[in-house]
Amino acid sequence: MNDLLRSFGRALASALHPRMLWLTFLPFLAATVGWGVILWFSWQTLIGATRGWLESWSFTVTLYHLFDSLGFSGLHAAIAPFLVIAMTIPLIVVTVLLLIATLSMPAVIRFLSTRQFPSLEMSNACARTRQGASGRLRRFLIDQQTT
Repeated sequence: MNDLLRSFGRALASALHPRMLWLTFLPFLAATVGWGVILWFSWQTLIGATRGWLESWSFTVTLYHLFDSLGFSGLHAAIAPFLVIAMTIPLIVVTVLLLIATLSMPAVIRFLSTRQFPSLEMSNACARTRQGASGRLRRFLIDQQTT
């Protein structure tokens, strides 16, 4: 039981270390700033394009007439921003996950290995896996261009 409490205390101390907290919030901060800038400069264009796309469908025109007959004509202005946000959220999540995988995790592993596990040997398996995946992607793209 004593070992369990000691390991819990070490894990808590590592998790609340300022460097670990920074490495945890860095991907979220980077994605927020990046997507915030993109949406700041392209919001009106995206909303206008989405409204034009929606108004070209006969189903949407029928839906707008239904909203008008029910007294919800204000929903016209809310559907396009809702769709833009609904399409942007998965892109933001993927961006955060990619930033975590490429920026935070290698730094977290280096930090923990030097601080908590100094006798642990580092393996190049992650680098080989990343190089192998990029090599397979490169070969796939070259094959697609030649066919």
